[in-house]
Amino acid sequence: MTSVYYVTNRDLAEPMPYPEYGTTVVDPTGAANPLRWGVADVPTFAGDDEDRVGTQAIGLRETAQGLPDAAWTSALAGSQGNHLLVYVHGFNYTFRDAIRRSAWLSQWFGRAPSPVSGPIVCYSFPSSGRLLDENQSSFDKIFNGSYRQDYQNATNSAPAVVALLAALQGVVAGFRKANPGGRVTLLAHSLGNHVLANALGQAPVPAVPLFDRIISVAGDEAQDCVAAAPPVGSPSLTAAASWARAVYVYYHEWDLALWYSGNLHGGDRLGKYGPSVVNGGYDLPANFRVVNCSTASPSPGPDSLPVDDPDWEHHQYYRLYPWVRDDLALVMNGVGGVIDDPAQDVANFPNRRAAGQVVGRINLYDPPGLASSIRQR
Repeated sequence: MTSVYYVTNRDLAEPMPYPEYGTTVVDPTGAANPLRWGVADVPTFAGDDEDRVGTQAIGLRETAQGLPDAAWTSALAGSQGNHLLVYVHGFNYTFRDAIRRSAWLSQWFGRAPSPVSGPIVCYSFPSSGRLLDENQSSFDKIFNGSYRQDYQNATNSAPAVVALLAALQGVVAGFRKANPGGRVTLLAHSLGNHVLANALGQAPVPAVPLFDRIISVAGDEAQDCVAAAPPVGSPSLTAAASWARAVYVYYHEWDLALWYSGNLHGGDRLGKYGPSVVNGGYDLPANFRVVNCSTASPSPGPDSLPVDDPDWEHHQYYRLYPWVRDDLALVMNGVGGVIDDPAQDVANFPNRRAAGQVVGRINLYDPPGLASSIRQR
């Protein structure tokens, strides 16, 4: 059984003692803090198939509203393992989907050669958990229907995430006290980057970094959102530089989901092309790192997608390819990663090579025998 410590600003669709959470943003303008805290019990996954655990097999126990209760904080701090992972999901998740994915990630990263072992916190914004909007047609079914609603809910969740970041400071302090030398990572995938970018622009900057690492994977946010001087008034991840000792951006040039998103938003996305290249390098805060995962697939691109490729849209590589996971785990655990010394980076990370054409970028490459390492659905 895996315990997922959850936080959400979704509406309570079914009352206690058997809570269910809906798809509506709890009004953040009221006097009450919109956050709900709890613990989910998820059966252990057998083998490598996440779908074998049905979402209805997950037990939910809400423990507090507003701020986490002492029992929640104490149980998290006393969990086995010394690495706290905070996960922010993307588009198209029901609440139970988000909990199951969090439990899967906990076990997935725990199996890396450099294991990431410890409690996981899932922040779930009010995604509809619906890929298609049946009131629309073709392309519009996704990107002008359910996606637009998820994007708006992610935007509207900024006050809740500001409150979450404030509350996590006490949670993390308790975890570090109980686990001297322990590590704390925030991982945002896809639209979760938009959730985070909106909040960081409104949150008070901490006196010391809260996280050891913030990792953006397949970020569904504008390409220039990480610039040292981001566009005024736009969501920005640049402030992450003050929230973490190091910030990593993982991207994939063949990301099909972000190709559609870029067309909708009228601009390239961070998770598809990485940060904008300026004069052969990046204009980023000093503690940012960039990792190109564009070879993270046996297929050459969206025009040739074999049916047995587990990541045919090139958007889920962080949880489907062991060699990408292994690189992420090394990053989370603080191994190597010197941005201005590619030789040291390559020496510390077995699946990296220097990208000489762009200063500050590291490429992941397919290790020998990749085909045998791919997890089949």
